[in-house]
Amino acid sequence: MTDVQTSQKSSNPDTVKCTTCNIDMEVIMDVPFRIGGSSGGWKLLFGEYPARVLAAMAKRLGGGLLPLGGEGEEFSGHKGYGLALMVDVLCGVLSGSATGLNIYADEKRPDVGHFFMVIDPAAFRPLDEFKQEMDRLARELKDSPKAQGQSRIYIHGEKSYARMERYRREGVPIGPKVVENLKKIGKESGVPWPIS
Repeated sequence: MTDVQTSQKSSNPDTVKCTTCNIDMEVIMDVPFRIGGSSGGWKLLFGEYPARVLAAMAKRLGGGLLPLGGEGEEFSGHKGYGLALMVDVLCGVLSGSATGLNIYADEKRPDVGHFFMVIDPAAFRPLDEFKQEMDRLARELKDSPKAQGQSRIYIHGEKSYARMERYRREGVPIGPKVVENLKKIGKESGVPWPIS
């Protein structure tokens, strides 16, 4: 997964959360608790029994996430596969952490690596020019013709930023699976639920 943030001059920071799969794992983990189950390019893997497949995937008995573009080359899944491999190289091989199926092979020691890269726009052009161009690009995108039935075009990160602001006001909702795991960890650690 990749987060890209650019600091614009006159708008909220533009943060893009990218994943090299068709869907984020954090979304998948919540699937058994969602009405309607799975859909789209990852239905192939989860079918009508997402909980069962997720359990199998966790135990490395089968299942997994399709790369960006889906299965095969028809929708450029091979490119998504290449991107996913590069993420594994940067996060795992480069850092000396686990890669591939070795990640979370030991639940007590997940051995997950991370890769962070910061680019200074001022190394390429004057910072004010960069910010002005970012704002111009954002306006151009938002002023583009809307798809049928849509009233607004969002820039990547806008929805997440609005959700973050709402969570600051109202609190962060926690899914049933997370609550279940927190209770389990609390019991093992001697911390009662709910946490006060």
